[in-house]
Amino acid sequence: MAFKRHVDRLPIPPKDAKVQNVTCHFCIVGCGYHAISWPVNRQGGTAPGQNVFGKDLSRQQLLLTDAWFAPSMYNIVKQNGQDVHLVIKPDMNCSVNNGLGSIRGARMGELSYSKINNTSLQRLTDPLVWRYGALSPTSWTTRCRWSPR
Repeated sequence: MAFKRHVDRLPIPPKDAKVQNVTCHFCIVGCGYHAISWPVNRQGGTAPGQNVFGKDLSRQQLLLTDAWFAPSMYNIVKQNGQDVHLVIKPDMNCSVNNGLGSIRGARMGELSYSKINNTSLQRLTDPLVWRYGALSPTSWTTRCRWSPR
């Protein structure tokens, strides 16, 4: 598990960042979250028209703002073969969690597989097939012949 010590600055999502609705996968409640992603070579600005939140980030935000995310909600992952920033933050408009994040759900970004930040490296990235007495990585298109016993 990776912990981000001494993080004093996080990137600002640009206005055209990709925003998707996702659900926490840790329990059966179904708390709502937003997954925000954008290329690593881009960043938004503090003006309302330059960030995905549409807020003036040069000013201090209110206590219950949606224009904020913690280091535990952030990571750099691969999407379609490209490195992207990923933020998974609670959805303020979700009737289940009303913008609150569970102790596990609020860390979904940090727990995502990332070779850059060395998080969740034990995650399986290729299918494994039993060959010659051991599990061996294979491709998704490999066909296996199964014989009934």
